[in-house]
Formats: sequence, structure tokens, C-alpha cells
Amino acid sequence: MFLGDVTMGSYACIKIGNYDFLMNKNSFGGLLQFFSKEDQLVETVNEDGEDNKNYYYQSTVEKVKRVLDVIGYSIKSTQECFNEYFNYLTQEDGYEFTNFTLEEILSSFTFDLWTEAVKKYARLLSIYGYDYYDTAEKEKKGCTSIAESFVLDSLAFMVDSYFGIDYDYANPFSIFRVILDAFDDTTKVVLDYTDLYLGGWCEETPSNEEFEVSKTIILTEGKFDIEVISGAMKLLYPELCKCFSFMNFTEYKVNGSTNFLTHYIKAFIAAGVQNRVIAIYDNDSAGKAELINLSSLQIPSRFKILTLPDIEIANNYPTLGPSGNEAMNINGLACSIEFFLGEELLKNNDEFIPIQWNGYIEKTKTYQGEIMKKGEIQNRFKTKLSSCLESKQYTKENWKEMNQLLVSIYSAFEN
Repeated sequence: MFLGDVTMGSYACIKIGNYDFLMNKNSFGGLLQFFSKEDQLVETVNEDGEDNKNYYYQSTVEKVKRVLDVIGYSIKSTQECFNEYFNYLTQEDGYEFTNFTLEEILSSFTFDLWTEAVKKYARLLSIYGYDYYDTAEKEKKGCTSIAESFVLDSLAFMVDSYFGIDYDYANPFSIFRVILDAFDDTTKVVLDYTDLYLGGWCEETPSNEEFEVSKTIILTEGKFDIEVISGAMKLLYPELCKCFSFMNFTEYKVNGSTNFLTHYIKAFIAAGVQNRVIAIYDNDSAGKAELINLSSLQIPSRFKILTLPDIEIANNYPTLGPSGNEAMNINGLACSIEFFLGEELLKNNDEFIPIQWNGYIEKTKTYQGEIMKKGEIQNRFKTKLSSCLESKQYTKENWKEMNQLLVSIYSAFEN
């Protein structure tokens, strides 16, 4: 990743406003992983009576932040970079190479102050571009914190550090995640690869491999769960589709059930699978029982074991049992993927399709329930999804439960 060496060559640059926040020399160097092939823009400009083409990929701050979070460059990873550098400064006498004492760094060089300084100067750089370098030197006298001084010192060509963090400890992509927080979600993030293409270092349309990221594997109890999650992600968060892979139940005739999901988790751990893995159980009695079974195992940090999140619609839902009809909170008892498909799909003649209680789970001391007419509900969803994908016409209100689920998935490693 280039950030300071401005020697001769061809560059791909990620720009926000008037400033190139990330660059790479003679290759993309991972910069394309934040974009999708559909983000390409080819612009024809007339210069001195001659038409020339400029080549870009364009996304938004909101989308790029989501991709960064999913592939591991979250604010959490940024703080890890900062902590390592802070430990070097304070525990290995690294402060001797700065203009500050150990006491000053211990008291005033905090993660919060540093992130605020990064965002402050990122905004200024975006407005004034490289001309801001001349002003930055003068502004050091008015710095309100050591963190600001560190950031300002690093701005001149980013030679030894990136926004105040020494390159030995800085992950530019993680720091870029903080930079993005300085801007509105709708702000454009542009990868300009015109120079790279004209220099002969890439194709006009880069290969699929250039966009690839390390995928997070999603495991579920069954085939329909995968169809729902992958289909809804394609509609609501298409930029994240390349970040996940899903078990193919159909082609390879893979068995699905609560017990099988537990088996797959254990098998993946035993095999030393290095990808991140998210396993999702139904939010019901059987799923809770399996969580108890897994609680005795040492789960690697790259694995996240989830249940479908509690959902408002399930707080007071009709059920059928030996004692008759009763509306109750079925979160944790009978909440399956169907409850995330949209309230309108759970109704017949404006009445909710009820839960049928069918079995007692000894481990949780609760009954297991299942929504009736499940096949009918699933078919309705397939029609709804297909229509929305084709027309691109939908309202977030009709997808609010699914959005809640997808957010829980893509933010799973944030905690």
C-alpha cells in the first residue's frame, strides 16, 4: 500500500473530495476490495479538442464502511492499531522520538482524541486537497491536543506515519475506516485508476480476482434460511454479497437441522477453518438448547454463534396449544426465519398465522413451537423477493425485520 513514496510510476487512488487518502503504485493493491464491478464509471472528457477517457469506481461512505467492517477493518481493528502504537510509545521509550514527554503522551494521546483529530484533518484535506500541507505546518501552534500534533506532523507526504500512527503499527485500511466517519454517509468515495490503466498496469475492466475479499462463511439450520439471507442481502446490501459465502444445501445434498448445524460448527473448528464463520440458530427452544450444548466448547474468536435476534412482532403473537389460543412472547421459544420476511406475509385475512406448540425441550424446560402454513409463507416470500429484485421498487418499512437480521449478521464481529 503506497502512502508516501511519490516516485515515478502509475497510481490508483481513492479520493474523497479533493484529496487522495489511499494510493497504490503500479497495481490496485487491494483498493478494489471496497467496490463492486457494478460501481464502474467511464467518463469522456474533452481536453484541447481531443476526447479522453477517465476510469473510476464510485461508491458511498456508507457502503464502503459496511464492507470494511465485514472484512475486518472495523473501528475495533483501528483501536488495536492505535493501542499497539501507544504501547510502543509508552513502554518501549518510543516517545523519545517525538517532541513530547512520556507524561504528556500518557495523559493526552488517547484513542478518542486521536480519532477526532483524524476526522478533523480528513475533512480539511477533502476540502483543500494537497494545498492544505502549507497551512498544516502553521496550525501546529494552535493544536488542542498531542493527538492533533501527531496527525499534523504526519501529513507532509505521509512519509513515516499515516495520520499520526507509525507505519510499523498502522493498517491504512483500518485507519481509513476512521477517516470515513468524518463524512456523511452519502459522500462519494472514488477510486481513480485512469493513470494505472493508461500506464498499462491493469485492464480497462479489472478481473474478478481484483475485487475478491476473504469471505465470511454463514451457516444456518437449513436451505430456506440461506435463500432468505442471501436473497435479501442481494436486494438490501448488494455491496456485501461478495463478502459472504453460504453452504449449498441443494447441489451437494447437505443435511440441515438444528443438530446438523452444531455438527458443522464442531467440524469447521476441528478442521481449523481460517475464514470467519457465523452460525445462526433459530430463536427458539431447540436453538437455545444447542447454545447450551456449545457453551462447554472453546469457540475460536473467528467464529460467532448467533440466534436470530429478538423481534418486536414476536412479543405478542398468537399460539395454539393444549390449553387453547393464547397470545404471548415467542422470542426464544418459536421464532424462526419466517418472522423476518415481513408482517404482511404472516397473515391470512388480516389475522396472524398462529404458532403450534409441538414438543418439550428438557434442556431449556420450555416447549418448542413452529409457525403453521410454513410452506405457504415461504412461497409468498419468494414471490416478494423476486418482484423486488426485478423492479427495484420496495420500501424499507416492508423489510424492517429482515434489515434487523442483516445488521446483526454484518456487525457480528463488532462486539
